[in-house]
Amino acid sequence: MLIRRTADLAGRTLLIGLTAWALLMIAPDLYRVVDPLGSGGFAADNDGRIYDVRGPFAQETDSPAWNAGLRVGDRLDLMAMRCVAPRGDACATLLSVLGGMGGTQLVRPGRALALTILPAQGGAARVVTVTALRRPVGLFERFVLLLNEIAGIAFVLAAAWLVWTRPGAMSWGFFLYAFWFNPGQTFVYFLMLQEHSLLMLAQEVADSLAHGAASAGFLLFTLRVPGDKSERRWRNVVRGLPAAGIVLASMQLLSFANAFGYSTEMISRATFLTDYAVDGLAIWILLRRQRGQLRTVPSEAAIDHVICELDRQLVQPADQKQQHRGKRDPGPVR
Repeated sequence: MLIRRTADLAGRTLLIGLTAWALLMIAPDLYRVVDPLGSGGFAADNDGRIYDVRGPFAQETDSPAWNAGLRVGDRLDLMAMRCVAPRGDACATLLSVLGGMGGTQLVRPGRALALTILPAQGGAARVVTVTALRRPVGLFERFVLLLNEIAGIAFVLAAAWLVWTRPGAMSWGFFLYAFWFNPGQTFVYFLMLQEHSLLMLAQEVADSLAHGAASAGFLLFTLRVPGDKSERRWRNVVRGLPAAGIVLASMQLLSFANAFGYSTEMISRATFLTDYAVDGLAIWILLRRQRGQLRTVPSEAAIDHVICELDRQLVQPADQKQQHRGKRDPGPVR
């Protein structure tokens, strides 16, 4: 009894901690509804290749990156900016551009990003300083952001409530999925970490673990919904979920090696494709499980047939006995 209470207390403590962390990541982006963040007007992939120099601005001439001389095809010099010692402006700038697996990044308005650039046309590396400007955001975009944040917060809280009221493998699997794959955005949360390289690197490791746990949890949920139990034929799949989670976490962790000077775009793309594969596998599992349940559940016609047989075997003999009781034995025929 004491062991069970201790386990319940540990589980609820873990649930509260993870829920608080999830809300800490997505809730601050409500601030962007009122006060948008800044943008350098460019985006780079995980190899450091710059593929956009306009960003959220209406035209390229409004982009700080374009005006600073950046062009599509230029590359960040990852080796020159790498976080060999996770301190210094170069490392912080690189994490601000490539943190969270690259792509669109938002920064504090007015922040100057000193980028070591390898020109697309070739030649020696040069330092380009891009000063972020406040990005233009319309009312409709703010409204959509507000809806995303409300939906993300509600999704996480609903999943946490499910674990709190019905703790089990199924509810925990769904919570781990909701913890990571929710519509909430995390730009403000990462903004608070961008200029603190050690915290940013620690967050990247935690992100990888959360991603692996979320993918494995999603598959666990599909294997146990709706009754929090899975059929025996899926036993080996359930046993393989921890290994699958470790593989997915390792793939995302490897994609962050660009912070140490390595190109990781192919690994990042493989990570995204694996996420789609997990979604497809989850749908396939649900369809197979549903088909198997339909085969084991008697059809309506079969149930009616069984009821009719029971009626014939039980009710009819009783009626016949009652009729015999009302008849007098005619006696021997003379």
